[in-house]
Amino acid sequence: MTQEKLSYNLEEIKKQAAQFIEEGTITQDYPLNLNEAYTLLNAALATEIMRTALSTSSNNCNRN
Repeated sequence: MTQEKLSYNLEEIKKQAAQFIEEGTITQDYPLNLNEAYTLLNAALATEIMRTALSTSSNNCNRN
């Protein structure tokens, strides 16, 4: 079995990575309403934060 040496253009990889970061993960063709998506994600995050906080608070009360 022979091993091939791969060559990479590091500068080109960095350039492409920076371009992808600039463009973001949401493309122009994203089918959902972004404001609605943000609202749903924020509600889910708030629910998780409260669930964790209440769970932690409940565990601390049981230790006393």
